[in-house]
Amino acid sequence: MYYEETIRRIERIDYLIRKKGTGNAAKLAERLGVSRASVYEYIDFMRHKGAPIKYSQSRQTFYYDEDGYFATCFVSKGEANKGSLEGPRNIISYLTTFAFMIPALVEDLGLNLLYEL
Repeated sequence: MYYEETIRRIERIDYLIRKKGTGNAAKLAERLGVSRASVYEYIDFMRHKGAPIKYSQSRQTFYYDEDGYFATCFVSKGEANKGSLEGPRNIISYLTTFAFMIPALVEDLGLNLLYEL
Protein backbone atom coordinates (compact mmCIF):
# COMPACT_ATOMS: atom_id res chain seq x y z
CA MET A 1 0.00 0.00 0.00
CA TYR A 2 1.23 3.47 -0.89
CA TYR A 3 0.78 4.98 2.59
CA GLU A 4 2.62 2.17 4.33
CA GLU A 5 5.61 2.56 2.02
CA THR A 6 5.62 6.34 2.46
CA ILE A 7 5.49 6.01 6.25
CA ARG A 8 8.22 3.36 6.17
CA ARG A 9 10.48 5.66 4.16
CA ILE A 10 9.85 8.62 6.44
CA GLU A 11 10.59 6.46 9.49
CA ARG A 12 13.83 5.28 7.82
CA ILE A 13 14.83 8.87 7.03
CA ASP A 14 14.09 9.87 10.62
CA TYR A 15 16.23 6.99 11.95
CA LEU A 16 19.16 7.87 9.68
CA ILE A 17 18.88 11.58 10.55
CA ARG A 18 18.94 10.80 14.28
CA LYS A 19 22.03 8.60 13.74
CA LYS A 20 23.57 11.33 11.56
CA GLY A 21 24.08 8.69 8.91
CA THR A 22 22.04 9.78 5.91
CA GLY A 23 24.93 10.68 3.67
CA ASN A 24 24.19 13.24 1.01
CA ALA A 25 20.89 13.33 -0.87
CA ALA A 26 22.15 11.02 -3.62
CA LYS A 27 23.36 8.43 -1.08
CA LEU A 28 20.09 8.64 0.86
CA ALA A 29 18.12 8.22 -2.37
CA GLU A 30 20.13 5.10 -3.15
CA ARG A 31 19.47 3.68 0.33
CA LEU A 32 15.74 4.32 0.02
CA GLY A 33 15.44 3.23 -3.59
CA VAL A 34 13.99 6.56 -4.70
CA SER A 35 15.14 9.52 -6.76
CA ARG A 36 17.14 12.38 -5.28
CA ALA A 37 14.15 14.65 -5.98
CA SER A 38 11.98 12.34 -3.86
CA VAL A 39 14.46 12.61 -0.98
CA TYR A 40 14.12 16.39 -1.06
CA GLU A 41 10.32 16.06 -1.18
CA TYR A 42 10.36 13.82 1.92
CA ILE A 43 12.74 16.21 3.71
CA ASP A 44 10.56 19.20 2.74
CA PHE A 45 7.44 17.38 3.95
CA MET A 46 9.11 16.60 7.30
CA ARG A 47 10.26 20.22 7.63
CA HIS A 48 6.74 21.42 6.79
CA LYS A 49 5.48 19.26 9.68
CA GLY A 50 7.98 20.88 12.07
CA ALA A 51 11.13 18.76 11.85
CA PRO A 52 14.18 21.03 12.34
CA ILE A 53 16.25 19.32 9.63
CA LYS A 54 19.59 20.83 8.64
CA TYR A 55 22.43 19.59 6.44
CA SER A 56 26.10 19.45 7.39
CA GLN A 57 28.41 19.96 4.43
CA SER A 58 31.44 18.85 6.42
CA ARG A 59 29.86 15.60 7.66
CA GLN A 60 27.78 15.06 4.51
CA THR A 61 24.62 14.22 6.47
CA PHE A 62 21.23 15.60 7.38
CA TYR A 63 20.65 16.13 11.11
CA TYR A 64 18.06 17.52 13.51
CA ASP A 65 18.90 20.95 14.90
CA GLU A 66 17.47 19.83 18.27
CA ASP A 67 16.95 16.50 20.02
CA GLY A 68 13.79 14.69 19.01
CA TYR A 69 12.28 12.38 16.45
CA PHE A 70 9.60 12.40 13.78
CA ALA A 71 6.69 10.30 15.03
CA THR A 72 4.25 8.72 12.60
CA CYS A 73 1.86 6.88 14.90
CA PHE A 74 -1.67 7.55 16.10
CA VAL A 75 -2.33 9.32 19.40
CA SER A 76 -5.78 9.28 20.93
CA LYS A 77 -7.40 12.61 21.67
CA GLY A 78 -7.32 11.78 25.39
CA GLU A 79 -3.61 11.07 25.29
CA ALA A 80 -2.90 14.25 23.37
CA ASN A 81 -4.94 16.31 25.83
CA LYS A 82 -2.88 14.88 28.71
CA GLY A 83 0.18 16.34 27.04
CA SER A 84 2.04 13.07 27.30
CA LEU A 85 5.48 13.42 25.77
CA GLU A 86 6.68 9.91 26.57
CA GLY A 87 7.46 7.29 23.99
CA PRO A 88 6.24 7.33 20.42
CA ARG A 89 2.74 8.42 21.41
CA ASN A 90 3.28 12.12 21.92
CA ILE A 91 1.84 15.42 20.79
CA ILE A 92 4.14 15.45 17.76
CA SER A 93 2.52 12.20 16.69
CA TYR A 94 -0.89 13.77 17.12
CA LEU A 95 0.14 16.57 14.79
CA THR A 96 1.68 14.20 12.27
CA THR A 97 -0.99 11.53 11.94
CA PHE A 98 -0.79 12.07 8.27
CA ALA A 99 -1.97 8.76 6.86
CA PHE A 100 -5.23 10.46 5.93
CA MET A 101 -3.65 13.82 5.15
CA ILE A 102 -0.94 12.88 2.64
CA PRO A 103 -3.02 13.46 -0.52
CA ALA A 104 -3.99 16.96 0.62
CA LEU A 105 -0.44 17.77 1.73
CA VAL A 106 1.00 16.54 -1.54
CA GLU A 107 -1.41 18.80 -3.37
CA ASP A 108 -0.78 21.75 -1.00
CA LEU A 109 2.98 21.44 -1.29
CA GLY A 110 2.92 20.76 -5.00
CA LEU A 111 4.80 17.50 -4.50
CA ASN A 112 4.79 14.64 -6.96
CA LEU A 113 5.35 11.82 -4.49
CA LEU A 114 2.66 9.66 -6.07
CA TYR A 115 4.52 9.56 -9.34
CA GLU A 116 8.02 8.99 -7.99
CA LEU A 117 7.46 6.13 -5.56
